[in-house]
Amino acid sequence: MKKILILALGLLTLTLPAVASACHVTEVEGNADCGGWELCTSVYFISSVDEGSLEYSVTIFDGQGEEVTNFGETLLITHEPGSGNFEYCFSGEWDGDYQVAGATVVLQSALDGQNPSAFDFDLECTVASDEVSFDSVKSMYR
Repeated sequence: MKKILILALGLLTLTLPAVASACHVTEVEGNADCGGWELCTSVYFISSVDEGSLEYSVTIFDGQGEEVTNFGETLLITHEPGSGNFEYCFSGEWDGDYQVAGATVVLQSALDGQNPSAFDFDLECTVASDEVSFDSVKSMYR
């Protein structure tokens, strides 16, 4: 009887992480240019869960890997009944005055405090003050 109880407890502890992570971020994508950024997160929900706390962040790193600025928020997200992947998109404009050479943008997203999923890419222009537009940057390289 003790062996059966120990085996049952062992199997229960193996299944608890699977139940806890049944809802999770499946994909993070996005883009950015001199004007701003966009982040899209796909979240898988099981049928018995219809909301979660989604935390996202957008970080610019300079060519040396130093953080220049970070934007982020935690939001309560909901979806229609049923299980499956649901997409949530966020966007914003760059705030402030940054001169960044060789910048990398890292987008991260996590559901209910789980480890974040990340997506990163190189930013091909300099994020600068409000009077500099993406069109004016493009015209310098024509």
